[in-house]
Amino acid sequence: MRLVVSGEPLTGQLTGLGQYTYHLTKEFIEREVELKLLVHGRLIDPHGILSSIEGRLFEENASSTTNYALDGLGRLRAILASNRFVIGAYSLIIPYVEARALRDYDATDVFFSTNYMLPPFPGKRVVCIPDLSTYEYPQFHPASRVSFVNDHIERAIQSAEQIITISEFVKRGIVDRFQIDSARVSVTPLAADSTFRPMDESEWVRVMADDSLGYGEYFLSLSTFEPRKNLSGLLDAYLQYREDSGTSAIPLVLVGSRGWKSDGIRQRVRQLQEQGVLEWHGYYPQHKLPSLLAGARALLFPSQYEGFGLPALEAMQSGTPVVTTAGSAMEEVCGDAALYFEFSDTGTLTELISIVANDDSLYNRCVARGTRMAQKYSWKKCATATMNVIEQIPYLP
Repeated sequence: MRLVVSGEPLTGQLTGLGQYTYHLTKEFIEREVELKLLVHGRLIDPHGILSSIEGRLFEENASSTTNYALDGLGRLRAILASNRFVIGAYSLIIPYVEARALRDYDATDVFFSTNYMLPPFPGKRVVCIPDLSTYEYPQFHPASRVSFVNDHIERAIQSAEQIITISEFVKRGIVDRFQIDSARVSVTPLAADSTFRPMDESEWVRVMADDSLGYGEYFLSLSTFEPRKNLSGLLDAYLQYREDSGTSAIPLVLVGSRGWKSDGIRQRVRQLQEQGVLEWHGYYPQHKLPSLLAGARALLFPSQYEGFGLPALEAMQSGTPVVTTAGSAMEEVCGDAALYFEFSDTGTLTELISIVANDDSLYNRCVARGTRMAQKYSWKKCATATMNVIEQIPYLP
């Protein structure tokens, strides 16, 4: 069996989907699978792109992005979200380019898409649908992205032999929405990288000495600036906590890049930063993120919808409490380790911020439960479950 994996999620900043693709590709290589990546219509050897990513993750002077394999079609796709004509052009061109690249494969081979898009392929097809946010909350995405993503999801559901998703929450949504046999949908939960782990203050200081933060003396938010991440609600709740707490208030650190429909929230964040209310990093060095998480008093993760919620798992594995929304996949991932509030209830969010700031007993309980919960997940488990799905699909006639 030869395996082809969609590699586009590896060509930019390593978000959740990029982490998923990166770790599975590494695990497949360790299992000596005959593997190629399909990146914007080109088949490439995975070793080069993995080396590029590892440089960004572990080297202090690495840049925040990579243009590896980002050729003309890659740049075309990079602006899809804002231009429906570009979407049309890309959608027309890319199937022919991909079909040509994959022409030497046959019915005994497998294509695994980590990003819901399936190219023309003569063998077995497995697709990961990580979430249904474009269906559940279309108002949180550009209209062009909604139509593009939903069209590809529906095509993939029709043509894939097997569907993978990353939580039982999303599986239920897929089965209910598309009325398909639940046996066609397998759940392979994500994991946090092993670099995310608890750190004592002396170890933390060695990495974070150049920062103005204090160990255990800041709240942290990790999310792209886009509507479903609910940063406006977070700021409302935090400002109320700050007003209630006075000089004892713990500062807030935001880490997140620009997303769709983010002009208003970015302007508000910039103003609050100028006033000394918070600290904002549009990009934070990848190699320092584990320390940043390990040294936070808590991760504040108020997103309205997540297919999994990887930052929450990374925080728990780092020994950092999580404050997040009820519903979505976060309750499944965090169990009894997190503190929950209803999405629109900023008053309760304010109370939880104050509680986790001041109640050491509850803080320690969240840390213990979170590190125990995080032990359930690993990339080896995810890769094993994924390979089981792939290998159990009957060969096509």
